Amino acid sequence: MSIYTLFIIFVGIPLLGYTYQKLFEMIDKWRFPPSDYLLSIDNNDLHFSCKGNGKVAIILEAGAGGTSKDWSYIQSDLAKEAQVFAYDRAGLGCSDSGSNPRTSSQIVAELHQLLAAAQITSPKIFVGHSFGGFVAQHYVRAHPNDVVGLVLVEAMHECFIDTAPVRISELRKKELLRLKFGIFLSQFGLVRLFNLVQLPESMPNKIKPVVNAQNLRTQTVRTLYDEAISLEKSIEEIKNLPPVKANLPVAIISRYINPNEHTPENKHWRKIQETLSKLTTNTSMINSGSDDHFVHFTSPDLVLQTVRKLVKSL
Repeated sequence: MSIYTLFIIFVGIPLLGYTYQKLFEMIDKWRFPPSDYLLSIDNNDLHFSCKGNGKVAIILEAGAGGTSKDWSYIQSDLAKEAQVFAYDRAGLGCSDSGSNPRTSSQIVAELHQLLAAAQITSPKIFVGHSFGGFVAQHYVRAHPNDVVGLVLVEAMHECFIDTAPVRISELRKKELLRLKFGIFLSQFGLVRLFNLVQLPESMPNKIKPVVNAQNLRTQTVRTLYDEAISLEKSIEEIKNLPPVKANLPVAIISRYINPNEHTPENKHWRKIQETLSKLTTNTSMINSGSDDHFVHFTSPDLVLQTVRKLVKSL
C-alpha cells in the first residue's frame, strides 16, 4: 500500500468526515436557532423558555438527552394558569457545554443560578422525567425552602445502582461504551451519515426534526456520556444531602409494568418506583396505564392533570 493511499485513509477521509460534521452542525444551528432566551451562567449560555404567570413557578426537567422541547405541549397548556419554566441543560439543546463532571450537583448549581438570573422567584413545583426526576430530587433536597411540590414522571432514584441486578449493570456498561464510541463516530460525521440517532417512537412528530438535528451534534453525544459516567458520583452527592421534607406534596407517575413479565429490568424499575412512593408522608402514586417510559409524550393530559391537582392543593 502506497504512502498516498495511507495518507488518504488515515488523514484525508477523517478530515473530510470532520469537515462534513462541522459544516452540517453550522447548517443545523442556522435552521434551528434558539427559540427563546439565553443567559450566561459561568460564561456558558443556557437556553430556557418561560411562559405564563401564577402564584407558583413550575420547573420542567427533562430526562437524559432531553431538552425544553420535550415539554412543549405541557408547558404551553400549563402556562394558561401558572408560570412555567423549561430549559436545556448545559451541553444539550441550544445550551453551551458546561463544566465537568456533569454530576447532579453541578447541574443543580447551574439551574439555581439560571433561575435566579431569570428572576424566577415564586415558590417552585418541580416536574422531572427519568434522570430529570433525579435532578429534581437533588434540587429539592439542596434548596428545600424554594420548593413546594414535586411531580416525578418515570423518575430515577438514588438506589438505581445500589440495587441493580447484574444484568442492569452489564447493560449500563454496554451503554457507556456505546456512547464513548459514539463520540468518536460523531466527530467524523458517521453518526450523521448513517443517521444513528434513535428518538422515542412516542415523541411528537412536530419536535422530531429539531431534536434529531440537536442529537446529531458531537456536543450532545459527549454530554450524554458525561452525565451517564457521572451517575455514581451524582448518587454519592445526593446521599450527603438532607432528605426531602417529610410533608412535601409529591406525585409519582409510573408506567404500567406487566406483573407477569418477571425480567430483571422490570423488577428493578418496579422496586425503584415503590421506593419513590415512600419519599414523603404526602406522596401519591399514579399508574399511566401505558408501558411507555415517555409518559409525557403518550399521556400528556395525565401529567397536566397531576400538576394542576398539586397546584390547586397548595
